[in-house]
Amino acid sequence: MSRAVKKLLGIPHQGNQVGRRRGLSLESLEDRRMFAGDSVEAVLEDYGTEVTDEWFASEAVWQVGAVDHAIGLFSHPPAMPGELPVLHSNLGASRTIYLNFTGNKVAEEWNTERGDLSGLVTYAFDTDGDPSQFSVNEQYMIRQIWEIVAEDYAPFDVDVTTDYAGPFGNGQALNVAIGGTDRDQLLSTGIARADGFSNFSTLPSVVVTTNVRYQMAYSAATPELKSRGLYDRDLGTSELKAQKDEIIRRYMDLVEWETMVAIGNTVSHESGHAFGLVHHENFVEGTPHTEYSVGTVTWTPIMGSNLSTDRHTWSYPDVTFQDQLEVLADDLGARTDDHPDAYATPLIAADSGLLFEQSGIITTMDDADAFSFRVQYDGIYHVAVNVPQFGNLDSRFELYSPGDLVGAGNNFDQLSETGQFLLEAGKDYLLVVKSNGVYGDLGRYTVSVTWPILETGPLAEIPLI
Repeated sequence: MSRAVKKLLGIPHQGNQVGRRRGLSLESLEDRRMFAGDSVEAVLEDYGTEVTDEWFASEAVWQVGAVDHAIGLFSHPPAMPGELPVLHSNLGASRTIYLNFTGNKVAEEWNTERGDLSGLVTYAFDTDGDPSQFSVNEQYMIRQIWEIVAEDYAPFDVDVTTDYAGPFGNGQALNVAIGGTDRDQLLSTGIARADGFSNFSTLPSVVVTTNVRYQMAYSAATPELKSRGLYDRDLGTSELKAQKDEIIRRYMDLVEWETMVAIGNTVSHESGHAFGLVHHENFVEGTPHTEYSVGTVTWTPIMGSNLSTDRHTWSYPDVTFQDQLEVLADDLGARTDDHPDAYATPLIAADSGLLFEQSGIITTMDDADAFSFRVQYDGIYHVAVNVPQFGNLDSRFELYSPGDLVGAGNNFDQLSETGQFLLEAGKDYLLVVKSNGVYGDLGRYTVSVTWPILETGPLAEIPLI
């Protein structure tokens, strides 16, 4: 049984990638030469375990205070009724990915294998038949689509935003028009000019939301279509074709979540083409087998099947050998490290409750974000590293006292990590957050320490957990 079929049926496939939510998956086909579009038819080096006093004495540090709470990375005020949510992932970045939900018209000449797209109109994002305003549900979908794309591009010096009025000069900003078009039949789930960000940035990357939704409904309707003998593409009569189309359209209202995720993944995929990335293909004995890799049951490469709704990350294809992270960093630049890898004298923690909570981004495979703190009381403390919805980071953490590794969280079957540790009053501790080390395991997280889970007697009576 092929991996794609196993994935659709939910049969596990061996691999060390971990997932966040299973949904529908669909392998699409794409015609790609000078343009790229998705057809409607279709290791991290460890730190040593010995941590010396010098680590605590460094001046370049991130000190954690007793009431030091970070604002969430995705905190934005709610949009006004009917208005477009104003969202920024990295305000002030040198480059921009503009998620254009308000409509776009191509003014330049744009010839493709599918025809001349000059003058192509992309309509405003609309799911309820009222393009004049954004409903509450549409606002929610826009936020989720933005969050997916913002997570994918979090390691880089780029602002993923819905609010941009600047120029689209080469290497400045990428215009991603998201909505239905006046030529859906010529297009696909998405199309992009290869290397367009550096050479043809005035041409947008276009994501055709109506086609994405149809594809997700088609996938969901497949069992019923097969049971009724309507699955084949060539059904012969217009009556049978109409029956098939009616069944698919009935499913369109049932795949809203899958559609939303697939749109976000398609935006990242098509933007990747504009930044110079090629497909992550599957090869068998050196021969292309699947142009769109479906990955494993719980993971798909971003430049693989854009309509799969599981966890997506950047990848390093084992045949094309394109280092996607390097290509993106060359075009976009690396994001400034938000937390240093060195340490200072900790501040004394609060007497009870949440000791601290911080947000961060693991931006490179060897990035390690370090936090220092001191506890006042003996007790069992709870450490948590939480990866958000649509997170790409497979996290790990290590907890040190000077000279000793106290404990770690490193489960390969989950993205977030937790642990409970017996800590001693008056001691300084270092908490280090890293990637688990698989290529592409980068992204956002929040880390927290809560004390104490339970009051303790003499330390010897409490086992280390």
